[in-house]
Amino acid sequence: MNRIFIYSLLLLLASSCETVIDVDLDSTEPALVIEALLQEGTQEFEVRISRTQDYFDDKTIPFESQTEVTLSNNLGESWEIPQEDAGLHQREISAQSGVLYTLTVSVDGQEYQAVSTLPEQVSIDSLTFEYEEANPFLDEGYEVFINFTDPLDVANYYRVLYDEDGVPQRESEDYQVVDDQLIDGNEVELPLFRKTFPPQTELLIELRSLNEAGYEYYFSLGDIIGAQNGPGGGNAAPGNPVSNWTGDVLGYFIAYSSDTIRTVLPER
Repeated sequence: MNRIFIYSLLLLLASSCETVIDVDLDSTEPALVIEALLQEGTQEFEVRISRTQDYFDDKTIPFESQTEVTLSNNLGESWEIPQEDAGLHQREISAQSGVLYTLTVSVDGQEYQAVSTLPEQVSIDSLTFEYEEANPFLDEGYEVFINFTDPLDVANYYRVLYDEDGVPQRESEDYQVVDDQLIDGNEVELPLFRKTFPPQTELLIELRSLNEAGYEYYFSLGDIIGAQNGPGGGNAAPGNPVSNWTGDVLGYFIAYSSDTIRTVLPER
């Protein structure tokens, strides 16, 4: 049983009172969490394995240590991903677009799987800028647009990330995912995060091409964390993001390709 103390100060009487409320908080069974991102090309591939914990527990993340990890694909290739530390498996992998990958994780003898097809890269054609005076919706500065061509008759899913003056921007207001239901086969001019940037800002912008499972994970996560640039505008009730793992496992296995572009915004 945990206790929550609520204090109220009665200023007019210049005195104070304390109310103690006893609340029964149900303990939850720790859930397994497996997180893995596989990027096209030759990259370091990491798999992190941990457990959830109760809110009032020690905040140290409980990583799993009795684990085995294997990555395979539909071309008949297979790689053991060695354990580098508790909860961390790591190995350099050369991943190809258009290939179906299966990640198999064994925890204390129990096996879990997730599959992900690595999508083709969609290239950024250019960036365009438009200077905006301050208005009720935007601060004064440059609005930035990402220009790319969405492939025709292919289901495409995107996530946009960016660094500002060398610093990765990963707050909830910097969260942006989109599908191509309304833009299939078109030339696209996508506004960057519905925000403006001062002149001479250096931007590094990444356009990630995801598969459907990756998009569903980020879609649900965006609504849970209240991301205004998420597809649902941050309206979901608290919960867990959609997982593509078998069993009662949280997390994700997402294969993706990406393109990046760097620019410095001009003086006005």
